[in-house]
Amino acid sequence: MKILLIMINLIILHLFLLGEDKVISGGTSFLMEKVPIASLTPYRLSFSAKVDGPGNFEDSPQLEYLFMNADKAKMGRKMAGWKIIFYDSLGREIKLHYASFWKCVFSKKIKLYNDEFYTPDGAAFLSVEFAPGEIEDKVCVSSPVLKKIDTSMILNLNPEFKLGPYNYSGIGQLSGGKMMVTEEGVTKLDLRNGWAVGNHIPVRPGENLQISVSATGFKKMGAVLKFNYYNTEGNEISRDRANLRIPQGEEKVLSYDFIVPDNANSIKIILGGAVYNWIKLERILK
Repeated sequence: MKILLIMINLIILHLFLLGEDKVISGGTSFLMEKVPIASLTPYRLSFSAKVDGPGNFEDSPQLEYLFMNADKAKMGRKMAGWKIIFYDSLGREIKLHYASFWKCVFSKKIKLYNDEFYTPDGAAFLSVEFAPGEIEDKVCVSSPVLKKIDTSMILNLNPEFKLGPYNYSGIGQLSGGKMMVTEEGVTKLDLRNGWAVGNHIPVRPGENLQISVSATGFKKMGAVLKFNYYNTEGNEISRDRANLRIPQGEEKVLSYDFIVPDNANSIKIILGGAVYNWIKLERILK
């Protein structure tokens, strides 16, 4: 019985890492600092938060319009947000070679926020740093939890966009696109006049994968679906393109099977020219 209790406690410690409640104003502050993590592993950071001050969508509706560029000073007011910093086993910061989409606390009401991400190669610790935006804002953050998530079958994060219209987990770069909500309340990725680049997804050389999409084509040339492979240093080593033609105005579900090339450590998915209902990168079990 004692052994069982010890194992249960270790599992809880391994899966649920709790931070402290915080009120952040006047400068940056750590919500979590140097928390132990596993390398090349998917996690979800969850917390409840609100903004006390004018930097919210309710009091300043124009900020919702500027949300896509909220971290760019030339677009106006900065909003309260957070970033995740990774460290190696010696406590040295790992400089990421890819972009991470801007994250912000946008409401004066308490809301639940979820941030899903993969840890980079060699990561052993992480910190979560908050910034209040402008000086008059104050961010109240509570109940932070860091938890591993299951990507054993579907590798890409937030594949059906169920985390909501302000959550861009899994997307690193976005140009001319946005999340949209249908009349039925379903969130989709609208890339009719834009494109998106996903964050790095860890893969293994030689494994069999399938990428599939459900989308409505917009451009005459059809939807764009391609991906780039990277080595452990983050250097691009090759490219591939799925010939999934979704004609303008048609909604289709299409898939493409492929084998990960030698020396590939991660993959990035690139999308455009359609409204996407979902995107799934899955392992093919043989």
